[in-house]
Amino acid sequence: MEINTELYQRQFYQEARDLLEEISSNLLKAESDPDNRELLNAVFRGIHTIKGSAGVLEMYDISGFAHHIETLLNVLRDGKTQLTPDMVDTILAGVDHIIKMLDDRISGK
Repeated sequence: MEINTELYQRQFYQEARDLLEEISSNLLKAESDPDNRELLNAVFRGIHTIKGSAGVLEMYDISGFAHHIETLLNVLRDGKTQLTPDMVDTILAGVDHIIKMLDDRISGK
C-alpha cells in the first residue's frame, strides 16, 4: 500500500503555520508576563509539535532547526534563566525562519 505523503505534507504546512502564529502570539504575551509558565509551556508544545511532525515527514532541516528553539525553551521552562526581550526577538526570528523554510518547500526550492 502506497502512502500519499503529499497529503500529509500539505496538512503539516497548514498545521505548522497555525502553530507558528499561536507561538508568536503566546511569546509576545509571555514577554510582558515572563513568569507565566502556561505561556512558555504553550510555546514549547507548539515548537515540539512542529519538530516531531517535520521529523516524521523527513523534513530534517525543519525538525533540526526547531530542536534548537526547543532547547532554549526548555532552559526557560526549567527556570534556569528568565525570558528577556532579546530572547523573544531571537525566538521570533526563529519562527520567521521556519516560515521561510516552509515557504521554500512549498515553492519547491
